[in-house]
Amino acid sequence: LYHVFGWQTGISIISINILLSLFALKPLGWKQIAWSLYAAAVLSIVVDTFPLTVVTDDPFLASMYGGIMMGVGLGIVNRVGSNIGGTFLLAKTILHYVPRFRVAWMLFAVDTIVVAASGFAFDASVALYAMITLLISSAVMDFVSQGFQTSRIAYIISEQSNDIAIKVLQALGRGVTRRDATGMY
Repeated sequence: LYHVFGWQTGISIISINILLSLFALKPLGWKQIAWSLYAAAVLSIVVDTFPLTVVTDDPFLASMYGGIMMGVGLGIVNRVGSNIGGTFLLAKTILHYVPRFRVAWMLFAVDTIVVAASGFAFDASVALYAMITLLISSAVMDFVSQGFQTSRIAYIISEQSNDIAIKVLQALGRGVTRRDATGMY
C-alpha cells in the first residue's frame, strides 16, 4: 500500500489489521482480536516513528538475521497464546477451521502468498531473500513454540469416551488410543 498508494506504513498496518480482525472475530473471539489490534497499533506507531537500523548490507545475512529474530519473537508470542495481528492473525484464523498444522507453518504458507505477490511489484531477488527469511523464521518459531518435543499427549477420562474419540478422529484428524483402566482408592 505504501508503494502503490503512498500510504504511511503504519496506516497500512492498522488498516489491514482492522479488516483481518473483522474476519477473525467470530472464530478467535474478542480477547484475541483486542490483543491483535493493540499490537497492530503499537507496531504502526513504532514503524512510523523510529528509523530502521541496518545490521548488515549483505541481503543474505540480513535474511538470516531477520529470520532468526522474527522467529524467536513470533515463537514467544505463540507460546504464550497471543498474536500480533497481520498474517499471524490470518494464520490462526485459518487454523481454527483447519487445525492439522502448526501455527509456524500455516504462517509460512500465508506469508509465502504475500511474498509471491510482492515479487511482482518488486525485484524477484528481493522476494527470494524474503522467502529465505520466512523459512528460517518458521523453523525458529516452531522450535521456540514447541521445543524439542514434537508430539503431545492428552488423557481424557470421561463417561462419553466413544463420542469424544469419534470427534477427535473426524474433526481433528488426530489418533486416539483407548485404554481400559480401573480406579483404586
